Amino acid sequence: AASSQLQIEETNSAEMMFRAYHKFLIVCSKIQDEGKDVVSTSYKKAQEQLPTVDEVAVLVGKAAAEYFFSYDEFYKVFVAPFNLTLHSELLWPMSTALSY
Repeated sequence: AASSQLQIEETNSAEMMFRAYHKFLIVCSKIQDEGKDVVSTSYKKAQEQLPTVDEVAVLVGKAAAEYFFSYDEFYKVFVAPFNLTLHSELLWPMSTALSY
């Protein structure tokens, strides 16, 4: 019943992703502060603070794919090198240099 209430749309997709990511970050930050020797017990204690299965399922589901980048799309936009050709590089003959 809870999953039918969670529907991702263009208007709420960013907010839903932010809330889930924020929950993960808060829990991981708290657990990191506690130390490596209690990691598994800390995660068990923090289950209420993590996003629910329904929240995560909506974000990784088929409907959400149209609102978020795939890894390949993200890489192409933000990581991969790009070629930039200025308009002035295409002009011939070259324009005279500006002097002030």
